[in-house]
Amino acid sequence: MNPPAWYRGRIACMEISLATALALALCGRRAHWVLGARQLPTEAHAWVWTENGAFGLSGRDRPDPRRPWIGALAAPPVPHARKGEL
Repeated sequence: MNPPAWYRGRIACMEISLATALALALCGRRAHWVLGARQLPTEAHAWVWTENGAFGLSGRDRPDPRRPWIGALAAPPVPHARKGEL
């Protein structure tokens, strides 16, 4: 995926999480590709969610109770997601 012309970096989380979701789907595992954000400062991130939890939320992106990641879009939609899982 090419980032916008004005952005000089990579959007690695989108590339890696989409590849992970596709690989899991090809192996017959159900996975959801999630795009989300958090506030203060505003950040965007992409990760994969399965019934076993989230993949791609580690290191700098790990969940922080003061600044939780909020899933804005999941493909395919996650049925009955519990609060804080996306």
